[in-house]
Amino acid sequence: MIPRDSYEIIDTLIKQGRSFAIWRIPGEDRLHFRMQSAGSPCLLYDIKDLNERSGFVIAPFQVTAERPIVLIQPDCFEIPSESDWDFSREKNEFPSNEIEIPSESEEKERYAYHFSLFTSPLLKGSQDKLVLSRSKTIRKDPSFSPGKAFFAAVERYIRSYVYLCHTPETGTWMGGTPEIRRERRLANGSFGRNPILTRREITEKLGP
Repeated sequence: MIPRDSYEIIDTLIKQGRSFAIWRIPGEDRLHFRMQSAGSPCLLYDIKDLNERSGFVIAPFQVTAERPIVLIQPDCFEIPSESDWDFSREKNEFPSNEIEIPSESEEKERYAYHFSLFTSPLLKGSQDKLVLSRSKTIRKDPSFSPGKAFFAAVERYIRSYVYLCHTPETGTWMGGTPEIRRERRLANGSFGRNPILTRREITEKLGP
């Protein structure tokens, strides 16, 4: 069991540029932790290269040379404590003065441009469905704690898969999804994820 007061350790691992992931599966009380304590994560440029490999995968929707698949190959499966890890070595990986904050008008103009690109193939019928996402860049409050935010999400979204992962290559990602998946044992003895559970299975797992 990972104690909820471990948020300071999570924050320090991010500042140190460690490659790790922590997550909670819907219906479970325990948290899962994986960290690669030495070396850099493996960068892959084809989804097929994941065959016969294991670890925590961070993958973009479209793999490119600039946005490869990142594979954390863990050798640490429990969150380290202050007594067995050097938490004095910190570094600021993402100085705030390196991030450009666009104005609201610039964000609207950028979204309108991409919206026009999306509507054209839909109107022509060359595509049936497209999903246009939006992003917003905000200045981080000096007191913001990714670790605290993660544990708050775990407490609030009890029926969601909640995760936080970090590598020097990807930066820090945190999120949650209501998709509830189940494990299955693969032919090689490892575990994989099946598609979303049925309504009956959800009720049996989490209750009505």
